[in-house]
Amino acid sequence: MAAESSVERIAALEAENAALRRQLSGVHARTARQLRGIADALPVMISFLDRDERFVFANKAYEPWFGLPLDQIIGRRLSEVMPAEEYARRAPFVHRALAGETLRYEQDFRHPTGLRRTIIHNIPQVVEDHVVGVYAMVQDITDQWHALEAARESEIRFRRIADSAPVPIWVTASDRTREFVNEAYCAFLGLTFDEALRFDWRTILHVEDQERILAESVAGEASRQAFTLEARYRRGDGEWRWVRSISQPRFDGDGMPEGFIGVATDITAAKNAEREALDRARELQASVDRRTLERDRLWSLSTDAFAVCDLNGVWLSASPAWTTILGWSTSQLLGRTSAWMVHPDDRAATEQASKNLLAGLPQRAFSHRLRSADGGYRIISWSAVPEGDRVYCIGRDVTIERERADAMRQVEDALRQSQKMEALGQLTGGVAHDFNNLLTPILGTLDLLLARSPAGERQTRLLDGALQSALRAKTLVQRLLAYSRRQPLEAKPTALKPLLEGLGDLLRSTIGPTITIEADLADNLPPAMVDANQIEMAVLNLVVNARDAMPAGGRIQISLSAHDQTERGQDVSPGQYLMLAVADEGTGMDAETLARAAEPFFSTKASGAGTGLGLSMVHGLVGQLGGALRIHSEVGKGTRIEMLLPVSGQSPDTAVRGDGEVAAGDALTILLVDDEPLVRANTAAMLAELHHQVVDCGSGPEAIKLLEAGLSPDLLVTDQVMPQMSGVELVTAARQRRPTLPALIISGYPQGDEPRLVVGRLAKPFGVRDLAAAMARLPVPGVAGGVGTREG
Repeated sequence: MAAESSVERIAALEAENAALRRQLSGVHARTARQLRGIADALPVMISFLDRDERFVFANKAYEPWFGLPLDQIIGRRLSEVMPAEEYARRAPFVHRALAGETLRYEQDFRHPTGLRRTIIHNIPQVVEDHVVGVYAMVQDITDQWHALEAARESEIRFRRIADSAPVPIWVTASDRTREFVNEAYCAFLGLTFDEALRFDWRTILHVEDQERILAESVAGEASRQAFTLEARYRRGDGEWRWVRSISQPRFDGDGMPEGFIGVATDITAAKNAEREALDRARELQASVDRRTLERDRLWSLSTDAFAVCDLNGVWLSASPAWTTILGWSTSQLLGRTSAWMVHPDDRAATEQASKNLLAGLPQRAFSHRLRSADGGYRIISWSAVPEGDRVYCIGRDVTIERERADAMRQVEDALRQSQKMEALGQLTGGVAHDFNNLLTPILGTLDLLLARSPAGERQTRLLDGALQSALRAKTLVQRLLAYSRRQPLEAKPTALKPLLEGLGDLLRSTIGPTITIEADLADNLPPAMVDANQIEMAVLNLVVNARDAMPAGGRIQISLSAHDQTERGQDVSPGQYLMLAVADEGTGMDAETLARAAEPFFSTKASGAGTGLGLSMVHGLVGQLGGALRIHSEVGKGTRIEMLLPVSGQSPDTAVRGDGEVAAGDALTILLVDDEPLVRANTAAMLAELHHQVVDCGSGPEAIKLLEAGLSPDLLVTDQVMPQMSGVELVTAARQRRPTLPALIISGYPQGDEPRLVVGRLAKPFGVRDLAAAMARLPVPGVAGGVGTREG
């Protein structure tokens, strides 16, 4: 019985154990299925190889990589499921893992879709100090690897681009340290790459800029926006340079700041060229900055004015800048359109712009004039954008810019006009000089013919007519020279009031009975430094022009007054002047005619009624005297021409001018030098007519040879403009040999300063009496009254 009982217990235990094994087998199967499910769901390849490199376990991630179903992978060797070249690269690492080494390495794998990059972990399984197999985990990192390679290539390209840039470039980290600098940055500092990375740029910042730049740098970094700095830095060679730097913030993927990228530009040349303008701009900017700090942050970040309107143009809100620009308070601007402020001439354009906005069209760079509280107008440039039922507007006051632009255009126009007039002056001066050389023998010959043996009445009349024509040609040349500012002037302190009063009868006889002259001549005026003869001619020209502008008659007013020029004008320097003005009530001139009024040969008169040189002569004369000519004219109302004449600090010359005979004197030996044969021959004939002995030659060097050969003349008469040696140079050379030799220089127009020893001057063209008078004014030792003439 005891034995049966033991057997029964053993049988029961076996049954219980079998049930337990079945239960454990089910649990194991379930756990294995769960683990398999987890492994197959992982995005990485997981496997276990035994010591024969045979797959004992592998998840489904292997199937697409080997191109085989899982049941054809499990139980096979690694070399059997992997291409031979792939296995050859993988085997050394597997062997090392089977030797007990834990490995992590990257390796390419030829996937059916292409080459892939993987990270492989090989972990040996050790049982009782023996490696029984290797766990492998393979992760596909192709996308990450490509991204990393792209980033590396991008960095390389960035470095190449940055190093090829001619301006310094740098990259900072969030702690302000330099992560990168380009070659231009290193060159500016004179440092190597590593030295430049560690260099503290503040040590080369100009002491006057340090506080400002450091504050602006801190503020710019805190703003997380791009900011610009301008300061002086000491370059590696020790020279101070103005540099403009622009720093652009960098952010990571979460929007956190990583530092800045900076670019610098050397602006030294621009700073030096624009120092004055920048000083004014700095003062203006300082004023703007002070106002900006006092205004509301939203509306006052800029000096521009902001406004919000509805689609009908009614102002709903306005920034305080409008009050600054126009003077109107905000309450005066809101609740109505701007039509009440718009300049009448700009209303049509403003209405069209409003229609465009209503149609949804943005308006940019539209400008018009708005009336300000002081009654004037400001030019406002608008940018307006409609959005929904609102129009958002920014207005900028460009009045000063427009005025400056207009002023610049006026200066440019004046410069072009001045250059044109100068060119014309040079041309007319040259023509007049050559013309004088032609007129001199003509006028001299006619003068000699009339002075010699008496001719018949008809011959005398013909000669006299020819002489009058020559004299008119001489007057024309004088006007050309006056325009070109090359006419010979004898400026002396002159009382203008008596001079003008003495012209009264001549002027009245010139203008005729239908025109009256009114004179308003101030008393107690200082003398003017002028050439009296030329002023008389200028006044006569202006009066004749005024007469011609009033064919039906009228009134001419001549006025003389003091004028204090306190500021430098476009045409005159500050100082004391007399203003001599001639005004008429005639037809006047339009803007185009007024712009050309002083040009030579320009005339609005009928053909043959004038030379077109009268006003240009006055213009040239006044300029040559150091004054200015101003013309005011309006069509239908008349013209007023003002001559500003410089005041003299000396007493006026009260000597009476006359044309009396010159006292007779002894015959002289005269050395005559002129390169023009006709002029030389004619001048010699006139000197012979005056009973002087003449030795003539055609150049300065020839004259010097005659003096060195022993010629001892009483007087040297020479042309000024000659090749090889000018008249002034000849006189200087002659007086080195004959210090007391008197000299008379003849010229078409003066060519620079003459030495003090040259006491005589005669302008071409001239006649016998002109030559005799010029010689009479020369001091010649032993001859009373100068170089005289003898009556034959």
